[in-house]
Amino acid sequence: MAAERWILSIDGGGSKTDLLLLDASARCGFILTGKGTNPNVYGQNGIRELEKLITQILSHASCDAADVEACVVGMAGISNRKYRPALQTMLETAFTAGDVILTSDAVLAHRSIWHGNPGITLIAGTGSIVLGIDSEDRLHRAGGVGFTAGDEGSGYWVGKSILTQLIMNEHLLDEDVVQLKEEVVRFFGKEELKDVLETVSLARGTVSKVAAVAPLILSLAEDGNFLASQLVSHGAEKLADMVEEVSEKMGPEVENLSLGCCGSLIRQSQFYRDQVEDFLLLTFQEVEWVTDDHLPVFGGLALLDADVGQWSRLEIEDV
Repeated sequence: MAAERWILSIDGGGSKTDLLLLDASARCGFILTGKGTNPNVYGQNGIRELEKLITQILSHASCDAADVEACVVGMAGISNRKYRPALQTMLETAFTAGDVILTSDAVLAHRSIWHGNPGITLIAGTGSIVLGIDSEDRLHRAGGVGFTAGDEGSGYWVGKSILTQLIMNEHLLDEDVVQLKEEVVRFFGKEELKDVLETVSLARGTVSKVAAVAPLILSLAEDGNFLASQLVSHGAEKLADMVEEVSEKMGPEVENLSLGCCGSLIRQSQFYRDQVEDFLLLTFQEVEWVTDDHLPVFGGLALLDADVGQWSRLEIEDV
């Protein structure tokens, strides 16, 4: 009997990592969710953690690495010269008989929604980026420059910006400032703002910790906190600007916009989507949000043009 052939797709984020191991015949598969592994956040520790997760899912499936015919890894900042060589070496050592494809997590997310079709996707989670693929399969992008340089409208940007605002207004007794400070300090389980700042400046995985406060800020903005509302509105405007930039790059102006939606921050907050949409409606007559029920890690299958049929029919086992 011929050996089974497998496809492995990996979405390595700053907050979590999803691994999808699929029988190439699309009969069955396994999915594993683990800690964040992005080397831009965790350095070499992220690569080591990813190696452990790969070993875990292969072992669970009783799959030999030699039977993996393709491994797709999507990570933010994949072009970073500091960590890419070590990551590529680890993967190519593990999968000597298979193809290793390194791409961005944004491409995986985009492909999971649009497959091989033209479209635009807004991704706002820990980071932010807008991708568009036109009818000639050309890739256009805006944003996604990294946590330290920008990523406006992302979870990390919201968290970092609100901490900056609290530092600047620490001694104000304005009701909204006091409420915001109390809520943020409570969120981090601390007694004082200075304790929060010390925690996020010294702790490993600071990016994900700072980004984690963003949903709280969205909630306070929705409830009318002025400082939070101003910040969230600014973030929404920046996301809308990126969408418009990619739309212009893709070709003739369109009146109605179909917009892929991905990333925990934007997907889980109708309020935030409404904020972004309000800005987009200044340019477009209508905005239709397009989502996918599958995790972005399924985009690795679309990237490989894998013949997986209807993904909803796959028998996927959680590891």
